[in-house]
Amino acid sequence: MLRGELSGIDDVARSLRSINSKQPKHYGGLQFIGIDDVTMSQPQWLWDGMIAKGKLHVFAGESGIGKTQLLCNIAAIVSRGGVFPNAKEPCEAGMVLYLSGEDDLSDTIGPRFIACSGNKDNFRQVGCTKSDGEVFNLTEILDDLTEAVFDKRVKLLIIDPITSFMNENFDNNSVTSVRKMATRLNEFCERTGVAVIALNHLTKGNQSKSMHRILGSGAWVHAPRIVLGATIHDGKYLFGKWKANITDCKPVYQFEMVNKQVQGMDVICIDWLDEVLLDKRLDEYDAFADAGRGEKGEIALAVLREDLSDGRWYRSKEVKERVRREASCSERTVERLALETLKVEVRKESGVHGYTSWRLPPTT
Repeated sequence: MLRGELSGIDDVARSLRSINSKQPKHYGGLQFIGIDDVTMSQPQWLWDGMIAKGKLHVFAGESGIGKTQLLCNIAAIVSRGGVFPNAKEPCEAGMVLYLSGEDDLSDTIGPRFIACSGNKDNFRQVGCTKSDGEVFNLTEILDDLTEAVFDKRVKLLIIDPITSFMNENFDNNSVTSVRKMATRLNEFCERTGVAVIALNHLTKGNQSKSMHRILGSGAWVHAPRIVLGATIHDGKYLFGKWKANITDCKPVYQFEMVNKQVQGMDVICIDWLDEVLLDKRLDEYDAFADAGRGEKGEIALAVLREDLSDGRWYRSKEVKERVRREASCSERTVERLALETLKVEVRKESGVHGYTSWRLPPTT
């Protein structure tokens, strides 16, 4: 084609634009939204600086740290319109939906929620199957959840854990798969105004910062506005933010594991401590793996923490054997980790053949 002909095509195009100067608002379904089409606003909070309305939060922590107990406590506070730690006013009360792929309502979620003084009228666990018995994945039910949110005045949706509700084609290590799912959840949050907390797990035996050990693709860290975390440092349980795009990463909240009675059952739940570490960030307490301990030692330590996390007494012989099998390490290594690293309490039972028991100290 000659240069002059190209010039002629440009002239025709300019003429057409001048005749039809009004541009369409949609191109193949695309929407173009101007600044004047939206209302500028500050983030709104369920828990000031920690849990934002209409936003996706990812939450992760070490094994045995009490992640589900923390979620049940947060759910209880929202259900009754209680006062969060370091807050001056009660939060806005509303319905909490709990989507659990690992724990039962009757023996785990329910008792822990009641132990934290939750309002039962404002709490519902979402079953893992539909009424016809078919197991669903999260993508399939977001439209139904949207309808339920508006009908039931839902303020908080907890997904525990997020990976239990993905379809068979979902690849947790794929940036594309995770980003697509996170985008859907972000859209759900913005459309409904509901705060969503999606629980994930950490990989073990790694030298990385905790936030970068979240299981699967790094998109689980990049996509949410806030990444919540729980860790243990010098025997203290800590809860805070590893990442925050709409606020800062301070402060850090301290909590403890306590035993309460619920309808004749012993229930382990958490209580918040009064002291708040106002000038601290959670990543300041990241505990890196001891290079001399090795991967087996890290696995053994994680299993020990999980086995003893409820604060009860357990026969040391049985604990050592269970950890030794799972971590493929020596009994001596397990004993050293228990006594020197975790500083377990030791109790010798009375009698000629009295056995030795271990438990984690109440503040550990």
